[in-house]
Amino acid sequence: MKRKTGSVVVCTLLIAAVFSATVTGLNTGNGSVVFTVSSSIPPFTFNDDNVYEVQEGQHIEILVTARWEPPQPEKFICLWVDRATLPEGATVVPDPATGYGETSCIFSWTPAVGQAGTYNITFYVGEICYTPVGSHVITIIVHPAPTPGLRFSQIDFTFGEASVSDSSWGRLEVDVETFTDYMDLEEGYLNGYSDAGWVVQNLLIQPLKGVESLTAYFDLGVSEGTDVTEFSLYLEFTEEPVIEFHDGPRVTYPVDEELYNAEGVGPAVTCIPRPPTTVAFDPDGETWHFKKPQGPNENVECAHMQCFPMAIANSLQYLENRYGINIPHEHKPGLGKDGSLVGQLETKAGRWFKHRCNGSGVWLDDMLDGKFNYLKQEGLAGALVHKHQGYGYGWVDINGNNKYDKGECRYDQGNGSLPRGDFNRHGITSEDESVNGKVTFDWICEQIKKCEDVEIVYTYENKSNGCIEGGHAVRVFGCGKILGVPFLLYKHDAIQCNDIKGLEEVFVFVNDLDGDGMPNFGSKDKEICFALSESPRLPTWKYHFSYSDCPGGYLRVYATHNCRRIGLLFDGHIRRCQTYEGFVPEKIDGFTVNDIIYDFYWDSPCKNVEHIKLVYPTYNPTVEKWELLPLPDVFNRYIPEDLIIPFLGDPTGEIQEIHVLIDLSKFLENPRPPQETYEIIDGYCEDLPGYLIGTKPIEFDPTTPPDENPFSTDPVTGVLWYDSEITTEPEEELPCYPTVNIFSGFQFGKITATVTNIECPELTNLQWSITVEGSFVLTGGETTGEIDVLPTGEQTTIQTGFLLGFGPATVTVTVDDAESVTTNVFLLGPFIFVF
Repeated sequence: MKRKTGSVVVCTLLIAAVFSATVTGLNTGNGSVVFTVSSSIPPFTFNDDNVYEVQEGQHIEILVTARWEPPQPEKFICLWVDRATLPEGATVVPDPATGYGETSCIFSWTPAVGQAGTYNITFYVGEICYTPVGSHVITIIVHPAPTPGLRFSQIDFTFGEASVSDSSWGRLEVDVETFTDYMDLEEGYLNGYSDAGWVVQNLLIQPLKGVESLTAYFDLGVSEGTDVTEFSLYLEFTEEPVIEFHDGPRVTYPVDEELYNAEGVGPAVTCIPRPPTTVAFDPDGETWHFKKPQGPNENVECAHMQCFPMAIANSLQYLENRYGINIPHEHKPGLGKDGSLVGQLETKAGRWFKHRCNGSGVWLDDMLDGKFNYLKQEGLAGALVHKHQGYGYGWVDINGNNKYDKGECRYDQGNGSLPRGDFNRHGITSEDESVNGKVTFDWICEQIKKCEDVEIVYTYENKSNGCIEGGHAVRVFGCGKILGVPFLLYKHDAIQCNDIKGLEEVFVFVNDLDGDGMPNFGSKDKEICFALSESPRLPTWKYHFSYSDCPGGYLRVYATHNCRRIGLLFDGHIRRCQTYEGFVPEKIDGFTVNDIIYDFYWDSPCKNVEHIKLVYPTYNPTVEKWELLPLPDVFNRYIPEDLIIPFLGDPTGEIQEIHVLIDLSKFLENPRPPQETYEIIDGYCEDLPGYLIGTKPIEFDPTTPPDENPFSTDPVTGVLWYDSEITTEPEEELPCYPTVNIFSGFQFGKITATVTNIECPELTNLQWSITVEGSFVLTGGETTGEIDVLPTGEQTTIQTGFLLGFGPATVTVTVDDAESVTTNVFLLGPFIFVF
């Protein structure tokens, strides 16, 4: 296991006043020798006992002078260093130093990382070189230096209704590139031990596109109100996670202060949570992780208590970046009707605000209603698939005074929480996939691995009274387990109303610490109570690796255009017998996705590499060239509900670089189920029509004659094994409904509505109903019927029975599963005015 202890190189170049010390009384028989030592570059500490204290990486120079006392300017003198006491990397110039009456040399050294310790360096003087008549010892104490790329802070909480300065919460921010470059380890696990114990636990640090720094919160081990300005810590950065971690040589790090006021789901936060709890790792627990690459502008500064609409706005920006979902409003810091995406969402959700630093939170049902309202208004109702777990929390008027009082929030009940079951608003449905009404880590991670987007809501709980005292919404972009302990990676704005700083990407363990079946969010006082997933309505691929003798491997899936990679669809380690899936976008950066490449690197001991390409070639006689059809069209037009395509690999390792082209046009003519082995002769297999298998990259030549194969490679002769499979599925069909419109104005005896099939295929057996509800509806309150056939582009009318009543009433028209249409009317006997 490779271990490196953290330290930092600090080069000091400032010239300072000369520090000096003089030692006399060294009797030579002919008088005395006086040593003078001085430093022209300031040490960390200097005292009159000739002891210098510096840090690793801090340069020090010491002028050492010897002279006869009383002065004898004509007497030869020689000064030299005992090289056995000289630290590695240090120099003395000149050595020996000679002169008459007096001579000097300069000791120069920059202690390297790992040279912390105490060094006693001996200098000798004599009338003849290397025949000493006197000596002097200089002591240099080298301290470990802070590791570059690490910033420690103490949190000051500034919630709207709760604040604590100098809290017991610590914050570690890691500059990923600076830290990993310095440690000479591209990725690994960071652990730290302080007076509070093992406080930084297996923090996974690795490069990820779009993530420059990673944050973790920990327990400082001090009481609230204790100002912490420095922090003593022992750190290790290792290739593998550790089961346990103990103290070692400490390094003192400076500690600054950082604000925190992340809130905005429901009421304002009224309590300060306890810091994260130390977790216990399982020596037999699995370790794996998956993270979605991040695009630009996917985490934006948040106004006060604006976290929920901002988390959803961040998510929609991700879906636009990755899958080309056209979100019409600009994603930027915003408020209300200023044209920003977050402003549109919070307006639809009814969030109140006075200005950016004074606003209210949003309850869960209002936020989902506002989100779906926005999507419908912008023509995106059918663009996404929505799922959720958990129902959040709401307000229960326990005190019976018709106003919210502290402590009146309850899980899964009250005003503001989601109802159990599917959530339907504005013709859009979020499917309820809760497990016993709760959120599970496995569900969250499954959505992340499919490169869907997930927002979660966690509560701030006061465990002393069991009350929910506010909450916060964040967007999740990664997940995994470290020695059996689950973790999430999330984005949010920790300092709301500050548009300069506060955005962060955070690592947090999410195991159930209190046994209530809900994942805790690092602290026992934070519970994940709601999770929402959005995904594009696009065709999908699924990858399943099944070879029993290999634990898994590293998979990259690329969207390509004419065999040129244009976008990374999946990038992560996969495990045997697990299914991984994603979506096939229509275009990336303006290029049509007309093929897909799967690069799979088997884990040790197999060491095989497979490159599998899916294409659907067709010859275009007009331009006399081969073309590749867009794969989303191929999936939707030619592939049934699902199609399993076997991968071929060589577990023996004899063929370690395998390139496979799957011509879907030929494979679909006679698809074969997977079998154990396949005989390959010159790159082709009779059992798998449409396969071309070789040992070099597949080349595509669109100018190939129409009766020849436009693809080429170095063919393979031998037997390959079925080791995994792709399952391709067409785009999920969106239910199509007619449009309903209620006639307005004066009507007599009946209310009429039109039902129009604008773009759906022919609709049949449409059940409809018209209900009229009011205080004095005497007859005709409900009418039902059925439309036998409604062809595309056609329209029909439906009517109530004879209607008689008095006063205001509400009319609701429902046709099949389409969203109901409602309007108000006024009845005066048989006379009806429809607003």
